[in-house]
Amino acid sequence: MSGPVLIALDVAGDAAEWECAGFAVDTDGGCRIGHVRMQTGIGTSGISGWTLGPEPVVEPAEHPNGTTLLDHLVVFTDDPDRTTLAYADLGLEVRRVRDAGNGTTQTFFRAGEVIIELVGPIPSEGPIAPEGPIAPEGPIAPEGPIAPEGPIAPEGPIAPEGPIAP
Repeated sequence: MSGPVLIALDVAGDAAEWECAGFAVDTDGGCRIGHVRMQTGIGTSGISGWTLGPEPVVEPAEHPNGTTLLDHLVVFTDDPDRTTLAYADLGLEVRRVRDAGNGTTQTFFRAGEVIIELVGPIPSEGPIAPEGPIAPEGPIAPEGPIAPEGPIAPEGPIAPEGPIAP
């Protein structure tokens, strides 16, 4: 069974800042990272929304910094079971669950070329609490808070421990 793919992200940061970080930015402020279209200038920090669709809708751009694709998107939740069920309703299948210690799990899903990593439970208050719920638009709108900070341009490859089935 083929599930939905991550087709878009809405992120904070001025398009010029993303260009300075070595990304090729289209005239509308969008940035094509692999088959994911990332719209800059949305919200005040981090990622404000993401969209799933049945198939990729953009072709990759060539970036001066060498970025070729978005490896994975980390989503924080206070209730991993609830969020996993919501993702199943969207057509995402659990590929692996890892015990991260202290009662926290990492659950991995494949959304096209991107791995979605669900981490939780994360407390709803305190120093590592998410900033707030996402507000995605598009054909499929996942629910649950996310709170990554800064550009999505890791210095090296990021991969969860162990194999993930394609």
